[in-house]
Amino acid sequence: MTWTRLSLSILALSVLHEEIAVAHHSPLPLLFAEPRTSKAVACESGVSLLDSLGGISQEDDSTRRWLRDISVSCESRESILRRFDHEGAAGLAPLAFDPIFISDILAQDGQVDRASALRKSMPEISGWYVGLGTIAIEQMGDEQKGREYLRLAEEINPIFDKNKASLYKYFCLISIRERSAHLSPEACEQFDWVQQTAFSQLWLGERFSTLGDYERATVYFQEAIRLEQSSPMKNFPKGDAYLNLGESLIAIGKLFEAERAYTNGTLQDPQYAWNYFKLAQLEARKGCYRTARRYLQSIAVSHQQDTLDAADRLIESIGQRNDDAPGCSW
Repeated sequence: MTWTRLSLSILALSVLHEEIAVAHHSPLPLLFAEPRTSKAVACESGVSLLDSLGGISQEDDSTRRWLRDISVSCESRESILRRFDHEGAAGLAPLAFDPIFISDILAQDGQVDRASALRKSMPEISGWYVGLGTIAIEQMGDEQKGREYLRLAEEINPIFDKNKASLYKYFCLISIRERSAHLSPEACEQFDWVQQTAFSQLWLGERFSTLGDYERATVYFQEAIRLEQSSPMKNFPKGDAYLNLGESLIAIGKLFEAERAYTNGTLQDPQYAWNYFKLAQLEARKGCYRTARRYLQSIAVSHQQDTLDAADRLIESIGQRNDDAPGCSW
């Protein structure tokens, strides 16, 4: 192809690119079989131009991007794959977004191994999938799709990377919520390495509590509280942090320290009812029933229904007993 013909073809290509985009009023979605609209006419011209251009040199990346846009908008998946294979056979490196788009087509066609190999050939695109996963979870509310994107990001680039902070964060939270010991077991630690905050320490504590390692959980809960006190964070769940600390301390037999944690929780977050309930439980266990009822009365104004239900059951179990054990004070 002569330089003049290539220049004219590129000019025509850019015009067609705009026509196709305008005709559909959107950023070039796939078109398979539509009536002969203005877009269909533009596509017909675009595909003819694609065929006439033949091979494009490695240096013409902007032209190749235009070509790919027209191909994506106007051709069938089979044709798109043929063009991609043709470029590969000609020794051309994939364009930046090819591994994402082409691998999705391959996966839809059942060529899962080939799709995976293409994604792994460019580990730098893992960041795209992290971004897509974050958008799916935070903006679209589609956790299933978000988890799939994040899984692909980890498959493409399993090496620790600070740019995958969102991936580590969500895998950490999901593993805590699902009490899973096997879903990305190091995600909480990895997120903490990238972005250590009171939140990351709190999640590490919850993670180790889930695994039954209460000694380590206690250390992380204490550090989360310390970090929050030195550098307050918006929406940090203070009451929950003290509750978790108290429960971990009880699990390792430190009842006095647990009582202190629950008490501090009521002082730092008076609206959080669970710490009052835990104090009532401890007092009832010691035989200090009147003190237990006093703590339960603090829950009466709570709007946390699960706490109210638990308090009702505890009140029912201790009844109106006033035979406090020696040493009780109220």
